[in-house]
Amino acid sequence: MGFGRIIPDSAAASSRLRLLTLSRRQARNALDMTLRAEMADVVAELAASTEIRALILTGAGEHFCAGGDLRSMSEQRRPPHASCGRVRAACSI
Repeated sequence: MGFGRIIPDSAAASSRLRLLTLSRRQARNALDMTLRAEMADVVAELAASTEIRALILTGAGEHFCAGGDLRSMSEQRRPPHASCGRVRAACSI
């Protein structure tokens, strides 16, 4: 996987689980649009795998995740429903 804000654990790559680390320490791992898109891609990739049985999420640094990054979301100015399709797809797994 080639992601910038998610770090896959290569040690877990041979097992039936994946450990993914959210890596935005400067923002307490808050979810910006790039991180949200990367997470959706990871979930889709793992959902297609018959080998993976569990996904463990963790955060880099002292915080797991501060929630949504409101500053970056307001800068994007996307309509609120723009990400609904990806969320529905992830929830149907």
